[in-house]
Amino acid sequence: MTTLTRSLESNAISTASSQIYSMPVTTLKNGLIVGNFSSPHEFNFDTGETLTACDPERSERLKVDFIPNISIQNIRGIEIKNNSLSFGLSPELKREIGIILENNFMGGKNHNPDIILIPLPMIQAMKKEIPDLNISETPFRGIKMKSRTEKLTLSQEFCI
Repeated sequence: MTTLTRSLESNAISTASSQIYSMPVTTLKNGLIVGNFSSPHEFNFDTGETLTACDPERSERLKVDFIPNISIQNIRGIEIKNNSLSFGLSPELKREIGIILENNFMGGKNHNPDIILIPLPMIQAMKKEIPDLNISETPFRGIKMKSRTEKLTLSQEFCI
């Protein structure tokens, strides 16, 4: 059991595990099964498929913690705040991530997603808070856009 799920009781694991299945999932033309972990936005792939948005409750529950480091700067007598953001994983995120890793969601077993799309700040927080985790050995990936103007997500190239 990973350190993320070690403290969970088995009934909490099965309850949370059923919530994982509520993420929107689609199968791409190349055969990859892709899930939307928490985005309130849909993803349109370069091959024509659309992965639907998560419901607002899931999106709010599974968002990263924003950790601001604010400095004050004065520009020509105008005071502005500069935010240097870092990102953290909430206890709810750690639980959900731990359950996915514990249940070996990689490889489309039992129709589980091969790829689970997460935002880049979540990848950064995972790398910081779980340093021994090799992201490429998990289903978690960030999107790679075909172009800024077309708003199409690539179907065979992802960010880690």
